[in-house]
Amino acid sequence: MIKLSFIELRDRRLEKLVPGYGYLTRLICNTKFKAFNGWTKSYDAIIDTGAHISIIPLEIWQDLETKIFADYYVRGLSPKEECYVDIKIAKVKLIIFDEDGNRTPELEIFAYLALDEGIPLILGFKTLLDEFKICFDHKDNEAWLEKV
Repeated sequence: MIKLSFIELRDRRLEKLVPGYGYLTRLICNTKFKAFNGWTKSYDAIIDTGAHISIIPLEIWQDLETKIFADYYVRGLSPKEECYVDIKIAKVKLIIFDEDGNRTPELEIFAYLALDEGIPLILGFKTLLDEFKICFDHKDNEAWLEKV
């Protein structure tokens, strides 16, 4: 079992529009990636159960050991071409861990490698979350990941 955590973010502009809206909540885990010279420093990743694949920002993946398969693009809610983000489809290696020393084995996953700066690190289903059981109870501030 690997402990996960929640973070709450405040969007002041949204709160101004909708008083009492409250915080935006995200489920977070600790990750390290396999680089050419060992493992990277720790990065907080958003666990997104609505994402079909993981996406790794440029500032993280440019020094990683990767197997790149193709250039592609990803888009969010808008179908407009100007909203596309250019990516590379690749495989990367990572571990997920917690402060208690629990960790996954080395995992090799498919991921989108973002070519733009400022993209968040998101862990999605393809070859990652579909391999784990995710349990969370925000009300009691408990969350964890276990191998299926």
